[in-house]
Amino acid sequence: MKFRRTSSHSNAIAFDRYPTNGITADTHQAVGQQDSTSFWKRLLKTLSPTKVWNGLLRFFNPSPEPLVKELRDRHGNISFGCYDPISREWTIVMTEDEARVWIEWLVQMPDR
Repeated sequence: MKFRRTSSHSNAIAFDRYPTNGITADTHQAVGQQDSTSFWKRLLKTLSPTKVWNGLLRFFNPSPEPLVKELRDRHGNISFGCYDPISREWTIVMTEDEARVWIEWLVQMPDR
């Protein structure tokens, strides 16, 4: 459908029932089918069996090393997300020094 402004009211919008560019509903359906087919082809090309297998191995056999990620909020403030894969707990700290203290504390824990 195509939208156009009516001349009598500047804020009113009318729509044309049939497209004026010569594309029929059959053409729209064929284009949609082509898009979904090309999507799956691109997806299968991107996901090679090696990438999928390596991802599954990382998921089911995570590294015991702690992970620290730099995070930014919508105002640009920086914080650090610290993850312990053994206890599966996240900790958010505000400075890099606090992240270092967290890592040192984690390494010194007796059950690690």
